[in-house]
Amino acid sequence: MRRPLPAPLKALLGALIAALALAGVEGLLRIAAWPDPGLYEGDPASLWYLRPDLDREVPHPDAGSFRVQTNAAGLRGAAPPTRGPWTLALGCSTTFGWGVAEADAWPAQLAARIGEPVVNGGVPGWSTEQAVAGADRWLQQGPTRVILAYLVRDAWPADRPDATAAPTPWPLRTRLAALLRPQTEPSHAAPASLPSTPAASSRVPPDRFRDNLARLIAASGDAEVVLLAFPTRSPAAVAPWVERMRAAGPTLAPVLASEAFFATDPVHLTASGHGALAQAVAEGLRP
Repeated sequence: MRRPLPAPLKALLGALIAALALAGVEGLLRIAAWPDPGLYEGDPASLWYLRPDLDREVPHPDAGSFRVQTNAAGLRGAAPPTRGPWTLALGCSTTFGWGVAEADAWPAQLAARIGEPVVNGGVPGWSTEQAVAGADRWLQQGPTRVILAYLVRDAWPADRPDATAAPTPWPLRTRLAALLRPQTEPSHAAPASLPSTPAASSRVPPDRFRDNLARLIAASGDAEVVLLAFPTRSPAAVAPWVERMRAAGPTLAPVLASEAFFATDPVHLTASGHGALAQAVAEGLRP
């Protein structure tokens, strides 16, 4: 007669079988790409990237929809070239071009004006906190010029600063967990307005914003670095951050008319607004 397994061993065996079953379900969900993983991969609470090889239509309140395509590196538009001078534009959804086609975003329009490749390194929702943690993957590709256009998301009102964001526990980042919760796209690029004056607390406080810019400048190596204070319809709200940006280095600070922004998404620029910004940046880059 076979002896019954000891209780501790039975518990261990049960846990192993449950873990293997969950791993199998997770693997099948990943193979089936279900539920829809959305635009982003990584940790939605601390460091996320655009998923590579995207091709989808994204709804927008003013544009109706716009197409998001990424390459194998998770970048919108062309990959970094392997030779010759090129510019890397780093920023959030305002650089990515939320609401417009890739060809209409200011990095692509700037490339046409300066006759040099401009790689769009905009990741919706990124502040300088995510850039310090994750932009090395593009800075190490050897750009000859880097444009740092972080500002809007750094000054964004927040309950707690980005620096204190706790990573999402791994079990909550699985497809199985996503299946069990309501399916909503992360609000990294949700249209909203900045307050008319600086918020009491922000995602990145002004002094840390300055320090993060210094870290990004150092990480750019021998590349020429251009600081771009992205225009907003609430300049008073971002004034402390622009002041710190100017302290970090020479800064381009274009001013655009209100018509350059979407009506119900006043953070982001229309296609013509991107063109006006590209023209201002091109003129600022001239010797």
